[in-house]
Amino acid sequence: MGRIADGLHDDERDYARSALTHSPWWLRTVSYFGVEARTVGYDGIGGEDKIITAGTAGHTSGAWWASSNCDGKPALHTLSSSYTYDNVIGPQTMSVLFRAYVDDITKRRGCTHVTYPDAKDFRAP
Repeated sequence: MGRIADGLHDDERDYARSALTHSPWWLRTVSYFGVEARTVGYDGIGGEDKIITAGTAGHTSGAWWASSNCDGKPALHTLSSSYTYDNVIGPQTMSVLFRAYVDDITKRRGCTHVTYPDAKDFRAP
């Protein structure tokens, strides 16, 4: 879409770029290593911040996480999604996407002791 936006008139281009930034349809993958892995969290129900503990794995409120050990240090691998996207894709598809990301990043970084969310976390409600 970015390449398409570049070919539009100025006012249309601004609107298209805004849609890229503010779209309700997004997925984000991030891995945190070492000290950073101890500061990862998500917004809980009611706005309460929840910290994710290294060595754990799970899924809640559009946040998915897995743990590993990279170069002797803790690592957390995350996938977050917009509320809209999470509800449309469903837990089985999200689990496939998430596992593919974690498999890729841990293989490339030589990480060990990978902990994934339990299979029960991937079932539809």
